[in-house]
Amino acid sequence: MSGGSSQSAATETRKLAAIMFTDIVGFSRQMGVDEARTLRLLDSHNHIIHTAVAEHHGTVIKTVGDAFLVDFPSVVHAVW
Repeated sequence: MSGGSSQSAATETRKLAAIMFTDIVGFSRQMGVDEARTLRLLDSHNHIIHTAVAEHHGTVIKTVGDAFLVDFPSVVHAVW
C-alpha cells in the first residue's frame, strides 16, 4: 500500500450535518430556588425541543439534565 491509506478509510461514510447544543442558563440555581417549578418548566422545555426537532427532521443524539445535543441533516432543516 502506498500513502498510508487503508481500505477501511475508503469505505467510511461521511455526511454534512448541522449540530445544535442547548443548555438552560441558570438551571442549577433555579433548581435550588424552586425545584418543583423548575422540573415543571424542564418538562415543558423538553416537550418543545422534542417537537421542534421532529418538525425539522432532526435527531436527538443525547440529553443530559437540561441539555440537548441534536443532529439535523442540513443547515436548512436546522433553521427553517
